[in-house]
Amino acid sequence: MISPHDVGNHVAPIPKLPTRIKRLNTNLTVDQVPDSTTVLSNTYFQTYTGDYNLVGRQKSNQNIRKHQNIAWHHHFQDLVTFWRENNSFPNQHSDQPKLFGWVKRQRCQYKLYQRGKESTMTQERIDLLNSIGFVWNQQETLWESRFKELVDFKKKYGNCDVPYNYEENPKLANWVKIQRRQYVLYQANSASNITFERIKKLEKLGFTWSNGGGDYLGHK
Repeated sequence: MISPHDVGNHVAPIPKLPTRIKRLNTNLTVDQVPDSTTVLSNTYFQTYTGDYNLVGRQKSNQNIRKHQNIAWHHHFQDLVTFWRENNSFPNQHSDQPKLFGWVKRQRCQYKLYQRGKESTMTQERIDLLNSIGFVWNQQETLWESRFKELVDFKKKYGNCDVPYNYEENPKLANWVKIQRRQYVLYQANSASNITFERIKKLEKLGFTWSNGGGDYLGHK
């Protein structure tokens, strides 16, 4: 029977070998076959180095998460700066495609988080993004972008009566028509993508629901 061997100042029992050992090379001579002490020592060494490797991987993963969290906060600060300067969030037409890509990933991770699936989104990140009024729905972002264009139109012309043939921004002209059409559906209790909040926001700006755009641009 092999007695326990010393490891430092402590005595540790020799680990048990597996009950079934596969012979990898049947052509070994007697002299080439390792004795039981060597086999046990190697098994002991591999067991403990395996533990150290596991600790190393855990520390590595912690460092990765730490760097990812730092990078996330850097992107968030960039988003705050963009929001303060533009009063909106990046979209596909923005001059910061990398920031827009990051924003898209946050929306994607948020959806996974809400569904209880694996996600990099956390409640802390959600709270930070909500603190600046982040829009989680991309369609909502597009609506806000057009609304900002309407605000700019009013600053320039003094009203919200975007002409049908507004060549400077035909997408805005079409968006205005859609808002009026959706408002009619909303009033009739039919399916509509306009909401009470959007209605109040447009009315506060001075938007009228009548078809008053025509071909005329008013002046201040």
